[in-house]
Amino acid sequence: MRLVAFLLVSLLSVAFGSECPAFSPLDIFIKQFVNRQCIAVSNEVSRALVRVPFDVRSYRIVECAAAAESQETTPLRVVRNVSQIQEALAKRDPFGRPFCHVVVFYGEGCPFSVKMAEVVNALPRVYPRLNVMAIDASLTTKFNSRYGVAGTPMVVLYQDTHVRARLAAGYSSLENVVKAITDFTDLRPSTKNLTLLQEDKDGPLVVNPETYIRDMYFAVSLVAMLTIAIYSVSYTTIGTAIVARVLECFDRRRDAA
Repeated sequence: MRLVAFLLVSLLSVAFGSECPAFSPLDIFIKQFVNRQCIAVSNEVSRALVRVPFDVRSYRIVECAAAAESQETTPLRVVRNVSQIQEALAKRDPFGRPFCHVVVFYGEGCPFSVKMAEVVNALPRVYPRLNVMAIDASLTTKFNSRYGVAGTPMVVLYQDTHVRARLAAGYSSLENVVKAITDFTDLRPSTKNLTLLQEDKDGPLVVNPETYIRDMYFAVSLVAMLTIAIYSVSYTTIGTAIVARVLECFDRRRDAA
């Protein structure tokens, strides 16, 4: 009976093009087609009925907007120790509601963190009332192991000192980070223009690449490639002939001496 009701509601939803949150087929039928209304649910994202159950989320959105209204616009904070992060995560608004925080773990000298810095700098401009902090992951070993930050850059959403979502792992464009924040929270960007500006590249987060390490890796890679190439060629017919010729010339010079 429930299967028949679900199929009936699915067909009707295709015809009327309605959207309602996820609930049982019987509730859908009673509320949507008898009472002509959607069931009132909180903290849930509306979804097209025709796609149930394939678009059902396994998580609920994080309520950040209510607490964010009680605070002033906040710039990006580049912190130097974990205690500053923990102190900020514990703060609440006058009504006791926890704030949402986006914490970015970057690696000094990491080329991906260098590229990600301008994206992080742009977040407070797109979300003026969202707390955004950045910290060098090498300074937060215990913090990283506790919350599973295994690589940099890593963008994590916190609320009430708890991890709510991992917004980005590795380099991610501003559009993708904004989409992740929109998917996981009830916050909406203050502007639709997500183009990176020159001021985003200037700071406050500036990650300098360590060129000497990159040059060292390049030199080691080059030596390894040459070694493998010489070793591989030496076992071919032409390579064997060349090696034999070189050894023969070496023996002749030694005998002549």
